[in-house]
Amino acid sequence: MSALYEQQIAMKNRRRVLDLEIDTYLKLKSRLLGYLATARENRLVSVDSEELSKAQAELDLARFRTNLNLMVDSLKYKNASKDAEAMETSINAKLLTYIDREVEESKQLTKKIENAKELLKNRRKINSVVQQYLRRSRTITLTREEIETLFGDEIDAASIVKNGREVRNNVYEFQLSSASFQHSFQQLTAQIDAKVAECDNFRMQIEESKRKWEALATKLSEILTQIHHIEI
Repeated sequence: MSALYEQQIAMKNRRRVLDLEIDTYLKLKSRLLGYLATARENRLVSVDSEELSKAQAELDLARFRTNLNLMVDSLKYKNASKDAEAMETSINAKLLTYIDREVEESKQLTKKIENAKELLKNRRKINSVVQQYLRRSRTITLTREEIETLFGDEIDAASIVKNGREVRNNVYEFQLSSASFQHSFQQLTAQIDAKVAECDNFRMQIEESKRKWEALATKLSEILTQIHHIEI
């Protein structure tokens, strides 16, 4: 059972008690007004002294209960206020810590995505340059390291190398007519574009996540405000 639910139950019970006390007070007030009317008509002697004593006792009890309830309500309010302030401070501290962590993680992830996107763009430029070169020349010479750098993990470098002619140690010459080589570049272009789109999608997901926890923070703040203004 949550603290807020328990507080609501306590408030309902308290209202029932106050309703009963108000009802008792109104009945006693009605009787006292009747005594006053009788006194104005000089008929107070007709009222039994025992009845007057009983009314006085009830009046004293009502005064005592009222003062006692005021003390109890004041104490409950002070305790509830302290609890609410402590809870608000605790939640605010946790909320700020969470927000700071999310902001930092968001920055780091966004930076990694931007770096990956920039790397992919550079590889796409290299790929474009190579393809333009192939359009002007019938051959191109690449080292194995250049092939691995260009194609990365997307395409196995060995599948490219076997379509070239090794002119010297780890240096390969590729003919423009090599359909496999041309297809590999086309495939690489498509994969790079897909990776760039994936980076953009990740960035959108980060922004969406950011909006969600900002909305959550707003809701928590509103709940704290509501709890802070609850009357005990």
